[in-house]
Amino acid sequence: TDQIYCVGGNASQVSGATHRVFSYNPVTDTITTLTTADDWPIAGSILPGGFAVAGNKLYIIGGNAFGATQEVWQFDPNAAEGSRWLARSPLPVGRGWGVPAATIDGVIYTAGGGYYDELSHRIFGSTDSFKYDPVTDNWTSIASIPRRTWLTRAVVIENQMWVLGGGTFYVSPTNDVNI
Repeated sequence: TDQIYCVGGNASQVSGATHRVFSYNPVTDTITTLTTADDWPIAGSILPGGFAVAGNKLYIIGGNAFGATQEVWQFDPNAAEGSRWLARSPLPVGRGWGVPAATIDGVIYTAGGGYYDELSHRIFGSTDSFKYDPVTDNWTSIASIPRRTWLTRAVVIENQMWVLGGGTFYVSPTNDVNI
């Protein structure tokens, strides 16, 4: 049965983020929390930045707390307990705060994502975009999305990545769509 996996997130009852991983079975309508051996292994109070699925593996792309991380993690739900996480090649730049990502033909694409500006102490959306080949574990720069964006997700429609809305500057929502 196909499962839906949830990784980390904001824990309102505690200060910071949780690294818990759980699965949801839509057929039986049940949630199963994985053991702590399969918690998301990134250090600190980092929230996942973006995500995509390729080859039946979940990829967590970047993340954020008081800055953005370049870390990329692969989760394999079919691996043995305690060995489901694998660090992958890092993003070329640190990104977090809702990195739009989607998979087309086994390749993961990103478009923008948030970064923390040290000078202004604010979070901004970026335009830089990348593609990731899970087979070669390699990131490549691609044409930038034509607007700054963060705090959103991407979807695939007819083999095209659509970036829906999001923010441009610090908490500045938009209804723009880029394909």
